[in-house]
Amino acid sequence: MDAIKEAVQQKYGEAAQQVRRGAKAGCGCGSSCGPDPITSNLYNETQVAGVPAEALQERALNEAAAYAIRIDVAEELARLKAHLDEITRLLKSGGEIGKRLDFLIQELHREANTLGSKSAALELTNISVEMKVAIEQMREQVQNIE
Repeated sequence: MDAIKEAVQQKYGEAAQQVRRGAKAGCGCGSSCGPDPITSNLYNETQVAGVPAEALQERALNEAAAYAIRIDVAEELARLKAHLDEITRLLKSGGEIGKRLDFLIQELHREANTLGSKSAALELTNISVEMKVAIEQMREQVQNIE
């Protein structure tokens, strides 16, 4: 989970640095991935409108902050940990836990989907897919538990 958080923080840090430098195209990764989705339209719209550079910089920083909030996965990671802790507790307690485990597996899947949808990097998308595969395997096993 720390790897996911670090990857998100790194990606946001890179985006924020670009905005501060006033980068107008590319993500800075060195590939031909195209215009920066955060700032490319901002520059075109405001240049036409004749907005001062300071206002443009402020707007770009606000957009970068909003983007960072949209891709923040801290809540999802906290819920994943809580669900996994509850699954561990249930497995240790024994008894009739099938339905409860099934519900928790659904919640894990929901969090994995949210992580995937918030993904700003291919690495995070791949992690989300791997999580879904593992969760699906867990779901298949839980269906055999009463």
